[in-house]
Amino acid sequence: MRVSGRTKDLIIRGGVNIAPLEIDEALLKHPGILDAAAVGVPDKIYGEEIVCYVAPKERGLTVESVLQHARQHLPAAKMPKQVMIVPDLPKSDRGKVLRDKLREDWIRRMGGSA
Repeated sequence: MRVSGRTKDLIIRGGVNIAPLEIDEALLKHPGILDAAAVGVPDKIYGEEIVCYVAPKERGLTVESVLQHARQHLPAAKMPKQVMIVPDLPKSDRGKVLRDKLREDWIRRMGGSA
């Protein structure tokens, strides 16, 4: 039997299990963020690193403002290494964020290394 889906959403950074929904919820408290999703991406040191994709409510959202907000609402171990600002997040017919598509996008953009 092969398990897929939500178990794959768990980010394992340096042996620590991190639920991406906790990061998503913290980022969604930012007044300029409409939608957010954290994903685990390959990392040579930690196994996986945290990358967050955010869709802004309006123009003017900056990576630095997102990171500053994250520093105020997340412990250091759950801080994203990168923030990608995108127009919108890919979703299923039921409205669930397609984290696999975001992970694939990051790998395509970065060439597979954090």
